[in-house]
Amino acid sequence: MMRLGLAFLVGAPFVFVRMPPRIQVAGLVTLVIFTTFFGAAVGMTRARAEGRLARLSLLPIPRWKALADIVLSNAVIDMLQTAPLLSLFILINGSDVKPAILIPLTGFYCATIFLLNMIGVLVGWVMKSNPEVHLIGGISVGIVVFISGLFPTPERIARPIAFIAPWNPVSELARLLEQAVEGVQSAGAMESWFGAMILIAATGLLVGRFFSGGPRPNGDERR
Repeated sequence: MMRLGLAFLVGAPFVFVRMPPRIQVAGLVTLVIFTTFFGAAVGMTRARAEGRLARLSLLPIPRWKALADIVLSNAVIDMLQTAPLLSLFILINGSDVKPAILIPLTGFYCATIFLLNMIGVLVGWVMKSNPEVHLIGGISVGIVVFISGLFPTPERIARPIAFIAPWNPVSELARLLEQAVEGVQSAGAMESWFGAMILIAATGLLVGRFFSGGPRPNGDERR
């Protein structure tokens, strides 16, 4: 509960304080990156230091499945932390928002959550200590923010960032979130199709794993 309150406290100014939408979006998406990637990396290293991973390896399940359950559990927690903020942002700042923009937006949001959690878990897996993972994790968050084009960059750097943006779910999430509050009625055909497929896959994964006895939110490795 404290973690949920802290995320809301940090993100609330970008929802309730009047400022340009681009700055609001940059702040909220940066919070999503920090919550997912950094939290997963630090949590994984801490779990190993406390011996939880060693105990987990004794269970009669494949290691890849145990790691997948950790990623899934982390993703559920991250959605509980960040989805209410993004929803409030759209509700308060948007006008006449249509499902045609919300569906791909939700799909790319899920893609961002799962992808950054997977990378964070892998980073945490190879780090040897808490100070090391905090340093590498913090630097990595800055790199992800930078290559996602969340903040203005010099023109020579902005061009390659713009080139990779269509393949970067973080960039697409920020772009669709900004469009949603600016009154854009729908995303492009490719973004809509891809976002819808991600949303269907993520929903099926969460529902299927839940009813098969998979991880619950209280199984988060970041406790």
